[in-house]
Amino acid sequence: AINGYGNLGRAVERAVNAADDMEAVAVFTRRDPQSLKTAGTPVFPLSQMADFKGKVDVCICCGGSATDLRTQGPAAVAYFNTVDSFDTHADIPAYFADMDAAAKKAGHTALISTGWDPGLFSIARSLGRDSPYRRGGGRSAIYRPQPRSDASGRKRRTSPADHGR
Repeated sequence: AINGYGNLGRAVERAVNAADDMEAVAVFTRRDPQSLKTAGTPVFPLSQMADFKGKVDVCICCGGSATDLRTQGPAAVAYFNTVDSFDTHADIPAYFADMDAAAKKAGHTALISTGWDPGLFSIARSLGRDSPYRRGGGRSAIYRPQPRSDASGRKRRTSPADHGR
């Protein structure tokens, strides 16, 4: 199941649909379920999460760390094993304690604070422009802009936004 259907939730759905050994059985949302257009996964309100207990192996919690995951993580782990990307670094010890207690009480596993930050982003920063760790400085090899022509035919640099990043 996918808990939350913003950018991260949509990306998780695409990844699950591309895998041979996984199936997205539900998207849980705070929004009106009729307002979401998914890539085929049925949508349910958060209030119906309990109806899926025993039918879902893992719920990937895709809410934001600042406001969503603090409450949605413990609520989801009461019914399922969970994975999330909680990344409010100063709050991770408290979040761990909350998730650990809720997971133990339910007999589930909670994998918290997984994802890009700080690992990959730290590597990208260390290899970025003017880094003492990068020979000769210059741009990071993780994203290298390519020249493109604008409407007037002038060459311009692309940005991550041009590629949906």
